[in-house]
Amino acid sequence: MSIRHKRFAIFVCWVLCGFPVAQGQSLQRSSSLYFISDCQQPVPGEQIIFNIHNDIAARDTLFREIENKNEGFVFMLGDLVGVGSNDSNWKHIDAFLNRLHDEGTKVYAIPGNHEFLFGATHGINNFRLRFPDLPLTGYCVLTDSLAIVMLNSNFGQLTEEEKKYQQQWYLAEMDSLDKDVSVKVVIVCTHRSPFSNSKIVGSSVEVQEAFIPRFESSPKSKLFLTGHSHNLECFDGTNGKRFLVIGGGGGFDQPLNTGDMEKHKDLLSQADKPRFFYVVLQRWQNVLNVTIRGYSKELLPVPEIKLSL
Repeated sequence: MSIRHKRFAIFVCWVLCGFPVAQGQSLQRSSSLYFISDCQQPVPGEQIIFNIHNDIAARDTLFREIENKNEGFVFMLGDLVGVGSNDSNWKHIDAFLNRLHDEGTKVYAIPGNHEFLFGATHGINNFRLRFPDLPLTGYCVLTDSLAIVMLNSNFGQLTEEEKKYQQQWYLAEMDSLDKDVSVKVVIVCTHRSPFSNSKIVGSSVEVQEAFIPRFESSPKSKLFLTGHSHNLECFDGTNGKRFLVIGGGGGFDQPLNTGDMEKHKDLLSQADKPRFFYVVLQRWQNVLNVTIRGYSKELLPVPEIKLSL
C-alpha cells in the first residue's frame, strides 16, 4: 500500500484485566464504534484571527470515510456546527446524518459550546430536532460489552436543577455499570476536556470536579473521550486509565502549550499527530483497540503509527 493511501492509525490497547468474559460469551471482535468531534465551520472573525486551512474540506473528507467504513454506530462529541442558532449551518451535518440514517447507522451526540452560540435556545432546539430521543442531561449506550456514557459539559447552559439531575444520574449509572456483569469496560464522553494543553480553551475544572472522581474510582472505566481542544492529546490517569482529546473533526487550528510550557504530560509526539482525524473503538477479545485515522494540514494521509499502552 502506498504512503498516499495509508491512514494514520494509533492503536492504543488496554488489556481489560479483572473483567473475565462471561461463560458462553463470544470472544470474537466487536463492531467498530466511530467517534468524531469539533466538526464546526468557522464563525465570523475566526478566519482573521485563527489559521483556517482546509478545515471544511477535511471535515467532508472525514465524513465520507466514516460513511464508507462504519459498522453501525457513530458518536459525535459536540461542536457539530459553527453557530447552532444559524439554521443554514446545519446543512452539511444534516446531509451527513441523512446518509448515515439511510444506511441504518445509529448516531449519538452531545452538544458542544458552539451549539449554544449566538442564541442558546434556538441553537439547542436545532440540536434537539436532529437528536430528539437523546437526553441533554446524560445517557448511556450499551453495545458489545461496552458502555459509552455521554454527558453534557456545558454547565453554564444548564439550570441548577439540570446539573443536579445529571450528576445524580451519572453517579447512579456508573454504580449500575460497575455491577453489571455483561459490561466489560466503561467509556465516558464529554465535549469539554478535563485536561488539555490548548492555548485557546485549556482544561475544564468543572469537568474535573464533576466527572473525574467517579471515573477514576470505577474498576471498569478505561477511557475518557473529549473534544473542545482541536487537537489529538493523550494523558495518563490512574490504574491504566487514559484521557484522550479527539477534537480533530475540522475546527480551526488551536496551538498547544508544549515543552516547558506543557501543563499536562502528553503521551503522544507532536510530530506524529494528524491535523484532522476521527477515532474508531473496537473490542477484540479482552483488548480494547483505539484507532485514530486522519490527515495532515494538506489533507495528505499520515503514515501509520502504533502504540501499546
